[in-house]
Amino acid sequence: MERDLEQRLRELGTLEQFNRDMQRVKDDVRPVLTTLVAIGNKIHECGLQEEYVLYGGYGVLMHLVNALGTEAIPRWRGSSDIDLIGNERIVQALKGYFNVVSDRPSPNVKGKRTLRIKVDEAEKSIKLDMKFAEKPEEIATVELYGLSIKVPTLLSQFKMKLRLERQLVRDNQDVLNLLGVYYLNKGSSAELVGNLDMLERKNLYRILTEGFIREEVLIEPDKRYLSSLKSTLRRGL
Repeated sequence: MERDLEQRLRELGTLEQFNRDMQRVKDDVRPVLTTLVAIGNKIHECGLQEEYVLYGGYGVLMHLVNALGTEAIPRWRGSSDIDLIGNERIVQALKGYFNVVSDRPSPNVKGKRTLRIKVDEAEKSIKLDMKFAEKPEEIATVELYGLSIKVPTLLSQFKMKLRLERQLVRDNQDVLNLLGVYYLNKGSSAELVGNLDMLERKNLYRILTEGFIREEVLIEPDKRYLSSLKSTLRRGL
């Protein structure tokens, strides 16, 4: 762990909890999570906390942490890359602090760059995908070990996952975990469906009817809620 991050977490009174959680996560995920926390800390130190949003898999994790606490971190599926929406100031701040060994434009996605960050505790460099785009209109702030992390709101992240052109098994798991958080927050199924467009409704219905691995879902709505949700979706297709 970087020394100034360790000092910052000690000041915040969260260092012991951070170390306990990191001991329980997968070996290949630990350096990515540590780097993510360090990125959050550095962006805040540079006064750029309003200029980025964390999304993708780790954006989902932040909503799970918000609902369950950091106990969710060792139980989550893990991811080998970090996804940010940001700008050139964010890139330069990260380059001024981390050992960025590569910075290349995406060959497939316009306005996206892939940075590779080398950290001592990882055999491979950490992949950070930076998208230069408008931030979501609705943004939430989640506390992670005392640090404020900017993410899309629960509904915005949910819709982003449902609109992926290529949905992998892990993306379906993320959708179900976000649905679990929505359920835990006592959101009604009718209200949820009312906020989805036709493509999002079709994809959610497909995910719910395909079935899922329960061990991968940290918060599962009860059967009555899922039945009501599927009925509401079916009527709207």
